[in-house]
Amino acid sequence: MTRLIDRLASSLERRSGDVGRRSLLKRAAVAGTALVVAPKDYALKPLSAYAAVCSCNGSSCDCSSLCCDGYTEFCCTITGVNWCPPGAVTGGWWKVDSSSYCASGGVARPRYYLDCHNQCGSCGCTGGVCSGACAGTSCGCANGSCANRKSGCTRFRYGQCNAGTPCLGPIICRIVTCTPPWQIDPACSSAALTDNNTRYHHRPCLEKSFGPFPDVPPGRYYYSAVLWAHQEQITTGVGDTGLFKPFEVVNRAQAITMLWRMMDQPRASKRHTFPDVPSNSWYDRAVSWGVQARVTEGFWDTGQYRPLVQMTRAQAVTMLWRMVGRPKPSRRHAFPDVPSGAWFEDPVSWAVQHGITTGVGDTGRFQPHTVLDRAQLVTFLWRLAGRAAAWGSTPPPSTVRF
Repeated sequence: MTRLIDRLASSLERRSGDVGRRSLLKRAAVAGTALVVAPKDYALKPLSAYAAVCSCNGSSCDCSSLCCDGYTEFCCTITGVNWCPPGAVTGGWWKVDSSSYCASGGVARPRYYLDCHNQCGSCGCTGGVCSGACAGTSCGCANGSCANRKSGCTRFRYGQCNAGTPCLGPIICRIVTCTPPWQIDPACSSAALTDNNTRYHHRPCLEKSFGPFPDVPPGRYYYSAVLWAHQEQITTGVGDTGLFKPFEVVNRAQAITMLWRMMDQPRASKRHTFPDVPSNSWYDRAVSWGVQARVTEGFWDTGQYRPLVQMTRAQAVTMLWRMVGRPKPSRRHAFPDVPSGAWFEDPVSWAVQHGITTGVGDTGRFQPHTVLDRAQLVTFLWRLAGRAAAWGSTPPPSTVRF
């Protein structure tokens, strides 16, 4: 029997590498299982017994490889960016308790993982997930390497993100953040799930910063605008959160302050007279400039500025138009929801003429009374900064890049 075991070990050594007598019986058992479970694959394909047993998403990878561990690869491994690829959306998230990767002040904090899915288009689905063929998602090791976890193979969604979307494709990749998901993606809820088995999942590309704010990833329409606004100190984010919060609605205090900063923070020769703008408020100087530059007049019926009132798209474009000297547009806009004679008609026409706005998505409308979010306002400013012809009689500030 001893001679038989030695001969078997010598034979397996040629196929599987260095195999001692001690591990022979274990490997022989796995090989026997492979012959039972997948005899044709094990006999005819260049793969190990482990891979034949685990089936590893149809690949030839050994079951001990990352591609076979059951988890999905990080997006930054695939695209270079720790965010969902263009066209993909989040489908849910989970957290790891007390992660050293998110430590602050020596105290470990939660780390959050979000799944990214392609959308299904007109395809139907069961259980909220359509097939990869429907979503245009292929299944395999990320980037074709056994050293990467799988991509496009798992048909599952946690469900806390984009709950109103009935069907999503298989998980393409994962993104990781130390910021709660509902703060960086408004489509996510705060309902928490925990999987501490992923505590040590990591990639060096996760440590690469893609900008000053973790909630402003590359590929979003406002990405370049926010980078410019941060570089020019027009915005430093929201409070001490470290976030830009692109979908947070802008109020009148925030809007006038961004415009004032864009104009190099000029000092007004006299203070405004609004009773609802305290002299020690962070927006006091900006409001005084806005009044003197005829950018804002406040609310004539109350004599107030109303700094916390939300800004609409019509109001924002009108402020920009006034800031550059109220130039007369050479042609009229084509929006059906901006009536002739409206107080914001000329500002909208001016903004369209100079490419500052093209309306809302593919609706063909301007939506003048819709409230404005931070991403939209910064994008308006950025576009204005790059268009010399839009400035009329007002000298452009140093933040303008022609």
